[in-house]
Amino acid sequence: MLSLPALYVGVNAGGRSRRWGGIDKALQLIVGKRLIEHVLQGFEKIPLLGVCVRSAQLSGWSELGYPLFVESEELPSQGPLRGIYTLLMALRQEQGQWLLLLPCDMPNLQLSVLQLLIEQQHRSDALCVSLRDSEGRDAMVVLIHYSCAESLFVFLQQGGCRYRDWLASIQAANCVWQGSEEVLLNLNRPPL
Repeated sequence: MLSLPALYVGVNAGGRSRRWGGIDKALQLIVGKRLIEHVLQGFEKIPLLGVCVRSAQLSGWSELGYPLFVESEELPSQGPLRGIYTLLMALRQEQGQWLLLLPCDMPNLQLSVLQLLIEQQHRSDALCVSLRDSEGRDAMVVLIHYSCAESLFVFLQQGGCRYRDWLASIQAANCVWQGSEEVLLNLNRPPL
């Protein structure tokens, strides 16, 4: 398996969970485990940098024992970019080089996703590699170098807010998941 130096895993869980009625979806029990536990289950061998949450979400997280980072509310943005920036700054403090950023609502992710991202990074030598599904939609799974924090800060300060626009601004490489669609299952709505 290809590897990268100083690689950490981070989870962006700072959304408002509107489709879940405003409850913190990452903490909801799904088949006997919290959704966040499902997301992280395939990545135990990679050091966990932590989970990014909003300050309003802190109450339910302490019992899980994950390192937590609170989104900087001073930065503009309503979407995932503020959480990405927060985790990249935490990565810098940890002196990590690479971050595998996972969303909090994809319980079937596997290590093979990371392998695909690393292979694309080695081919392209890009500082950021984003995963897309077979239809070209962003999966919000990204392998990113700590140095991208500066460009993200500038992008947010200039009023940028769209994930794909920021990826284009830093010339991120993309790779398409060709495996089972179940791996990219996204529970952005409560299961029936």
